Amino acid sequence: MRLDPEAATGAETPTPVSDGEFSALMGALGPFSDHPRLAVAVSGGPDSMALALLVQNWVSERGGSLLTLTVDHGLRPEAAAEAVATGRQLAGRGIQHLIAVWRPESPDRVGQAEARRARYDLLARVALSRGYCTLLTAHHQGDQAETLLQRLDHGSGPAGLAAMAPSSLRRGLCLMRPLLSVSKERLEATCRAAGLKVVRDPTNDDQAHERPVLRARLAEGGQGPRRTRALAAAAGRARRGARRIEAEATRAALACFRLRAPGYAWVDADGLAALAPLAAERAVGRLVSAIGGGDYLRGEGLESFTAWLAGGAGPESGRTFGRVHARRARDGHGKPAILMCREAVEGAELPVTAASVLLWDDRFLADLRPVGLIGGRLAPLGVELGNRLKDVWGCPGDAARTLPGLWSAGELVALPQFSFHDRLESAGSLAVFECQWAPRHPVTASGQSLANVDKGRQGVEILPQTT
Repeated sequence: MRLDPEAATGAETPTPVSDGEFSALMGALGPFSDHPRLAVAVSGGPDSMALALLVQNWVSERGGSLLTLTVDHGLRPEAAAEAVATGRQLAGRGIQHLIAVWRPESPDRVGQAEARRARYDLLARVALSRGYCTLLTAHHQGDQAETLLQRLDHGSGPAGLAAMAPSSLRRGLCLMRPLLSVSKERLEATCRAAGLKVVRDPTNDDQAHERPVLRARLAEGGQGPRRTRALAAAAGRARRGARRIEAEATRAALACFRLRAPGYAWVDADGLAALAPLAAERAVGRLVSAIGGGDYLRGEGLESFTAWLAGGAGPESGRTFGRVHARRARDGHGKPAILMCREAVEGAELPVTAASVLLWDDRFLADLRPVGLIGGRLAPLGVELGNRLKDVWGCPGDAARTLPGLWSAGELVALPQFSFHDRLESAGSLAVFECQWAPRHPVTASGQSLANVDKGRQGVEILPQTT
């Protein structure tokens, strides 16, 4: 099915995306359940408004449900009013809508990359807390072309040149991008045909940011549409090669890494050394991202760190890369291995202003609703407590000291109960709260981050609380 007919026929007026075309695009991302529950990120712009309308028709035909989410980031004075207006317009079409508010401490210092990460993290928390495990975004053909240009400028390897994947995982949420082959002009035409009013964000044209500069490069000489299609097609070809690398990296991760629910891993250096370099680097990069809670790292630093791990981690005491510390150790079975865990946590205190699900240290989703405490704080256990409590989770002190505890008035009042573990038994007034390792990116492209996580220990006595 041709998704951009005006490009082939030379028609000057772009045609709206039909329900039949969108159904084919969704079919390529499926299969889906009989009654799909989908969330859509909506900024109020033409791309996301068109997507919301198309998804509404798609889920309605299948007896499913749609939740649209708008982040009020407060970075522009108009943002709050635009979010409300967007919600009213969607509600008028029978579409459920929620506004998630994000207020950075220093708005003037927030870059676009940081704002993007914060939006995704917030969207994931809201969607998952309401039972929606799939979030659709309106990235389109132009976004894909810009991403490829950006990756070229940054010297990305084969995986990076594949640009955005049609589907990926983030914080345990499945992200889907069904519109990567559709032009922005067609999405605007879809909005016009439906009589939708859209928001125009002036920062999208601000040449102080990287994306608008890339967009201007694409449009030079009036060749924007042709270049956009060509670059998006090139990214598609690179994606096929990247899938092979990802498959090898997934096999490598499952063979060489033993992951644990408290967010650390044991690495088999000999197994890593036997892998093809690209697959080993990709696997290690994903592991570092998951344990450290950051974005995926590339380049010479990752290459050097992977070689160091594959060489048995060297004679030195350890090495830190991407907020992750690695060192030689003996695993729970007494066998030599490399321990990888979060480096010492600094500045990760998080005030508990409401009994809700909080994202802590870019790694864990802590469900504090059953505890009901308001006015405390989530903060790392630290060295002393980590060493005393390591047997609670059956993990090394290096990892235990970087885990969150719930504190109130200078006292530890609750410890994390990790998914995939048996229920911990509390002692005295020390409670437990559900905690899920939810890194920004999974260890494998298939999402098998916790496929081989050991269960924890049941009935371990928790030591008395301490200041």
